Amino acid sequence: MTPEHQPAPGAAQTESELAWSNGLSLAALVEQGVRRSAKRGQRIEADRSTQPGVTVVVEGVACLTHPSSGLCTGLFSAGDPMDAGAARRPAIHGRWLTDGAVCDIPFDALVENLGLAAALAVVDAAAAYRRESVEWEMACSIQHQAPQRIARWVARMVDASGVVAINQAELAALAGIQRTSVSAAMMRFRAAGVKVLRGRIIASDIAALQQTACACGPHAA
Repeated sequence: MTPEHQPAPGAAQTESELAWSNGLSLAALVEQGVRRSAKRGQRIEADRSTQPGVTVVVEGVACLTHPSSGLCTGLFSAGDPMDAGAARRPAIHGRWLTDGAVCDIPFDALVENLGLAAALAVVDAAAAYRRESVEWEMACSIQHQAPQRIARWVARMVDASGVVAINQAELAALAGIQRTSVSAAMMRFRAAGVKVLRGRIIASDIAALQQTACACGPHAA
């Protein structure tokens, strides 16, 4: 697949049913909420809405991080519920790895459009999916070496032109490894057409890069 035919970061079929949503599409969910745009590097606020509901990524890729270490605890792209549940749930921490957007869908809006039982099912399913995504990432950090994890992250973040706007220091911080280890991983990725420039990574062949990546998480190829 050429870069011109690559999907945008975290691209999803907006009219297709989401795996976790009990038959709803991303477009159907977005119609019920309020969209918020985000810029690469923007921190994900720790303060939580007092209103229960679901926050779904619409565009881009966001990373949840451990509040103390800053290690990546989960990647979320278009169609993924980044947050879900009742009011006063635990705070989340993270930042955007690409430009993107989320949609906040209040529980009341879900009830109005779907009915109480279906709304509860959507919130429960979103919360379970988010929890499983974090568990996948934690298990991956134990089971797989850094190059496999980084290859998976880069493949998730690449944009339509084959570019990932991230540097090696950022990847090292997210993975909890030395920058030299990231450099070594990038050397291994050269066979997959990966080039490292100042502040960005060029991935011309995503399929080849995915061959070096681990198959963890709901977006595994």
